[in-house]
Amino acid sequence: MNFQEATEYSNTVPWKTSYCGEGEDCWCRLIVPIDEIFSEKGEEIYIAGSGSIGQEHAERIVAAHNKMLEYESASN
Repeated sequence: MNFQEATEYSNTVPWKTSYCGEGEDCWCRLIVPIDEIFSEKGEEIYIAGSGSIGQEHAERIVAAHNKMLEYESASN
């Protein structure tokens, strides 16, 4: 899949937070799909990259996204 398709697909799968290169003690968190997604050019898809969002906000966004997926799944 191309980059656009990979990005769109990433919105349909659960997300998780991950540590940046600084590790657990860093203020920021990455938001990534639970299973890695790559475009046909090998570009890894991130929802929020290193240094772009704090831990608390990242965890809230991930929880809201995953809850929305559960709701959509239950509605179908």
